[in-house]
Amino acid sequence: MDALLEVRELQVDYLQRSGKNTRALQGVSFALGVGEILGIIGESGSGKSTLATAILGMLQENERILGGSILLSSENVLEKTSRELREMRGGRVGIVFQEPSLALHPTKTIGVQVWEVLRAHCRLSRREAWERVHETLTTVFGAEAKRISSSFPHELSGGQKQRAAIAQAIVCGPEVIVADEPTASLDTDTQHAIMSLFRELQKKLRVAIVFITHNPILLAEFADRILVFYGGRIAEQGETKEVLASPRHPYTKMLLQCLPELEARADRERPHKLPVVAGEPISFSILSQGCNFVPRCPEKMKICEQESPSLRKEGEAHEVSCFLFRGSEEESDERAQTSEG
Repeated sequence: MDALLEVRELQVDYLQRSGKNTRALQGVSFALGVGEILGIIGESGSGKSTLATAILGMLQENERILGGSILLSSENVLEKTSRELREMRGGRVGIVFQEPSLALHPTKTIGVQVWEVLRAHCRLSRREAWERVHETLTTVFGAEAKRISSSFPHELSGGQKQRAAIAQAIVCGPEVIVADEPTASLDTDTQHAIMSLFRELQKKLRVAIVFITHNPILLAEFADRILVFYGGRIAEQGETKEVLASPRHPYTKMLLQCLPELEARADRERPHKLPVVAGEPISFSILSQGCNFVPRCPEKMKICEQESPSLRKEGEAHEVSCFLFRGSEEESDERAQTSEG
């Protein structure tokens, strides 16, 4: 699969008020293919949102990129000017954030706000632009498109606001959509409706999606592949079904064990306490030379405290950053050395 978006050895630092730098992303690398859906999961503070803002060229003043590259159709995003980044955002890359109310202007109708995004990035006549807006709102809202177009944000539900934000993200026909926790503030039924909409858009528009969430359940029937983030690094990545069914990294295992067992929960009359990942998420200010997960890992070894593991292959499309797994290449080398001896 040809890479539409490729992140290579990306390193991002936070500059604290004390003047000390702390590492938020530590050599993150992955690729996203045309029309592919990539799910990114992990606890709060794991680096997921920092990755999203880096891709979009929206890092804060106290954040800086120390190394690596972000390639969109072979063009390095990190080398673009502020003007070029503005043209890219909303045009080639659509954005959907967690809280739609913050993305919508309170005194403008939804139709006008979608139209403004389109006019900022596409050269169309006024008539052509409004036709595109109506077409986009119909794709997102169906028969309610006309009513929604003339409505103000305060007249819409949370799910409708998020759909309006999605309409803004797709109206210019982007190659990629970056969705950062887009269902976190919604109830369960609305979450499922929004996920269904994303699936429909991916099939209809062939748009690639980077979908960031803390809830692996949402990705089970949605994402093609999953990246598991911990402490600014990729702990595990692979095809969604394989990662969820056969997690390798101790953190991934513990994270998935915290999910509610829906069938079992329905049979219980009394509420039960869900398991949690023991310990506290790592603080970027105390990163050591060893594995980030050592303080919480039930399977840690001596080497884990001394060295930082790199991603190692566990099958054709599955990689894990853990010393419990030696990787197929190392095993092949060891077998070759043994046979030669």
